[in-house]
Order: sequence, then structure tokens, then C-alpha cells
Amino acid sequence: MTSKFLYFIVLISILLSPFKDAFPKFCPNDMVRILIYEKTGKRYFCIDKYEYPNRVNVIPQTKVSYYEAANICLKKKKRLCTPKEWSTACLGEGDMKYFYGNEYVEGKCNTEKSWTNRSEAAPSGSFGGCRNVSGSNALFDMIGNVAEWTELEDKGKCQTVKGGYWSYGSKANCGVGVCLDPGFKLIFIGFRCCKK
Repeated sequence: MTSKFLYFIVLISILLSPFKDAFPKFCPNDMVRILIYEKTGKRYFCIDKYEYPNRVNVIPQTKVSYYEAANICLKKKKRLCTPKEWSTACLGEGDMKYFYGNEYVEGKCNTEKSWTNRSEAAPSGSFGGCRNVSGSNALFDMIGNVAEWTELEDKGKCQTVKGGYWSYGSKANCGVGVCLDPGFKLIFIGFRCCKK
């Protein structure tokens, strides 16, 4: 290599260094890349497109405790999403209350079923309008269908479950969160995984 070429490479890397965080890292095909702003700056993370097992047209896994959900994510070289990551992904760039927009639309997501003692979870992605954007970067079913465990942040006695489930109606939105015992295994709680 010539010295001019090396000089050019060094110059380009110096010029682009302030923008290194502006270029997103790549995520696996079954995940979506999300930008999050924190006190320490901005960063990207990846989040599963669908509720676990993260496959379209498959009923999400429920009746899993927080501890089991965290362990499943770890085995996949992922982790549970933090509550802030989960909310950021749900709200999207437009800071939308209902994941797909600011106004509740009945039937858009799996939120209108009556409560029963059996699961009313629908196959992931089957409510085609329950997505944040169109195309390959869409996230599905973040509100309704099944509520989702998030990562333990405060090491307290309860754990945040986000998004609501199939009978939450208009209360199922990006801001809803309920604090539950992390050992609970309920028919309306599932999860999705994230990774840095």
C-alpha cells in the first residue's frame, strides 16, 4: 500500500469517528435494530420481531416465570429486554401510544377477547395491523396478545410485565406495565428477547 492510501484511510476514520454511533449495528434477521437514548448517550439494541419463540404464525409461549424466560433468552445468547428498551421499541420514533398510532383502533391488535381461564393468545403476527411499521423492520404484537416479562432492574420483589394481553382493550398500550411476582407462571404472560 502506498503512504497516500494509508493517509486517506486514517483521514476518513478520523472524520467519521464522531458519527460512529450514528451507524447502526446489524441484528440477526429475526430481530429489529432500535436506537435508544440514555443518560450516557445513545446506543442500538436488537429486539425479537415476535413474542417468543419469535416465529410468525406460532402461538407465543406462556406460563413461564420471569426466571425461566430470562434463562431461555440466555440460552439463545440474548437476554430479556429492559423496561426502557421494551417501551422505546413499542413507542417507535413517533412516540406513539398504541404502537401503530396514537388512537386506539378496535381489532387492530389482539386486545378485545373476553377473559376466560384458558389462553386466548393468537399466533404471532396474525393481527397484521398490530405492527409498528411496514417492511422487514416491523415489530409485531407488542400490545395485546400476551403481556411480556422485562429484565429485572431494581432487584425488588416484583417484576414489570409490559404491553397488556388479549382482554386489555384500550388499556393495552406502550406505556402499560404491571408489577408481578417474578415466580408467577400465568396464561397471559410471555416474553421476547433483546441483545446489545
